[in-house]
Amino acid sequence: MTKIFVLIILVIPHLGLSQAMKLLPRDESAKDSSLNLFVAELKQTIKYKDVKRLMKIIHPKIQVGFDDGIGIDAFVNSWSPEKKESELWYVMNKIVKLGGVFTKNESNPFFRFVFPYINQIELKNPDDFFYVLVVTGKDVNVRERPELKSKVLGQLTYDVVRYDYEKSYPKLAQERIPHVSYYGPKEWYYIETSDKVLKGYIYYDFVWSPIDCRMFLTQENGKWMISCIVSGD
Repeated sequence: MTKIFVLIILVIPHLGLSQAMKLLPRDESAKDSSLNLFVAELKQTIKYKDVKRLMKIIHPKIQVGFDDGIGIDAFVNSWSPEKKESELWYVMNKIVKLGGVFTKNESNPFFRFVFPYINQIELKNPDDFFYVLVVTGKDVNVRERPELKSKVLGQLTYDVVRYDYEKSYPKLAQERIPHVSYYGPKEWYYIETSDKVLKGYIYYDFVWSPIDCRMFLTQENGKWMISCIVSGD
């Protein structure tokens, strides 16, 4: 898998989120009947990790990187979809379940629809995309320490929060923890609410960043296809 995580910036500035902000779940795929059918079939493809079926809906010029990461070969080399343990299957399952929306980039139909909806969050300062996470569930625990048995300091529901990469766990110099199948370099993210009242650790499976992995769809000659899967910016 392409290692794009080095793009994450480590210094966390004060953001322009002066009051509580929430981003409720959205899924607009039902607005288009052909897209709705495509997504239903995509979910089955993901469920059974059907690589042959997947390759039929990959756009020949799929983008998987920001330099030369374009095309079927680049996709296969980056994600190894033929492997059942490929992170591709986890990521696609995660972001499709979160829900997708039509993009605001009408000038480029190659990026017509995106999973997850979080990618299209509206922030006053574009730089904030690098420093926020969206809580993706209801009553998600924020804990005192990066442990499941640690004290619960509070709960969040679909909140947009700041996060501190250096305080998150495992630490920057530490390798991924064996036998933990978390996506990305952190298992626990150290976050704080916009009013700074609540600070603590939140488990990776309940947050997503606007610049975390996202999958774009395009439609050509009436056929929907996956046109882009990237992380970072």
